[in-house]
Amino acid sequence: MIIYKDKSKTLYNSEVPDGNFGVDEELIFIVDDVSQLELSEKIRNNYPYIDFVVENNSLVDIILIEKPKPQKTELELLQECITQLEVLQVNTMPLQIETKLLGGK
Repeated sequence: MIIYKDKSKTLYNSEVPDGNFGVDEELIFIVDDVSQLELSEKIRNNYPYIDFVVENNSLVDIILIEKPKPQKTELELLQECITQLEVLQVNTMPLQIETKLLGGK
């Protein structure tokens, strides 16, 4: 597997069976899927939410970073507002009924 140092993409051996990735090796880390199987799987399972641990210009491990929380869609935001309004309406209804019973408006 190769992983670009800027984390823009990864390529797997199955995508390039002859091992010729055709990129400048200064821009990538090469991870052997056999001898570095644990690291390779860790990258596959967590990419792109990783930082690199590098020793002697070689990738030796990764550190997991927090995934950003997904942004809510306009529909989800609207649904939250409607729910909050419904809760407000239910919570103020007893006050309105009590006021009317006491002769208020």
